[in-house]
Amino acid sequence: MSFEMEADMVSNRAIVEIVNEYRMMLQQQIALHLKRQRDHIVRMRRRFLSKLARRLHRNYILYDRHRRSLLSDVSFLNLRRREVQLAMSRNGAQQPVPEQLHLFPANSEHEFTEEQLERFRINHATFQCLYDQLEHELEAADCEPAMTARMRMGVALYVLGTGKDFESAATLFHLHSRAVRASVHLFCSVVNKLLRDRQIDFPLSRKHVRCGVKEFEELVGIPQVFGAIGCLHIPVERGTVKDAAKYINSKGWSSIILQAIVDSRGRW
Repeated sequence: MSFEMEADMVSNRAIVEIVNEYRMMLQQQIALHLKRQRDHIVRMRRRFLSKLARRLHRNYILYDRHRRSLLSDVSFLNLRRREVQLAMSRNGAQQPVPEQLHLFPANSEHEFTEEQLERFRINHATFQCLYDQLEHELEAADCEPAMTARMRMGVALYVLGTGKDFESAATLFHLHSRAVRASVHLFCSVVNKLLRDRQIDFPLSRKHVRCGVKEFEELVGIPQVFGAIGCLHIPVERGTVKDAAKYINSKGWSSIILQAIVDSRGRW
């Protein structure tokens, strides 16, 4: 009997030890699980705060860019208003100052200043080079209202360079929105007509197209592919341009977008 009692006691102790070890193991697993959950929550919180900070920074940059643009427009309008008021006071005119003052004359042979060309995001040399190539077609176009080729080109470059809508450009240039729309469409059609073949060299013959498609299919195994298009954000440092805020991209930093098309051999 004593031997059996000792055996029972030993077995009970072993069971107690096993239960204690299992309980400790469960406690360790629960503690490890809770620690992982806390770490995951901390990581998620940091990630959320980081995304929120980037988004707020981007929104602030966009807001600041829009605010600067509005302040620039207001300063130009105020300067023009003062000039008109001064001219009227010198001439002794009693006519009221018009409510809308505009920066650019619509029908005169106007030579844009460097400050005005900056609003088009183009320098004077590039503007003049482009104007020399497009002047004849722009002058020959039968488009209402009557405008000089230089003014049509300026209106189109302003809309394309700043992304302003037709109504805003019409107010700025003292034109109707239909005239702005016609100028933009005419400028784009003339550029496409005169400069496309000079600046963009696409192999348009059937032989070259079939050869390019065949090379792509042999290279990657995808049929009916003629070229690969890609974009690259080139960073713009604040010291290299006058107003780097105008070059803010969707990710919140300043860049110029380069877009290119290459064939199967990587040729432009």
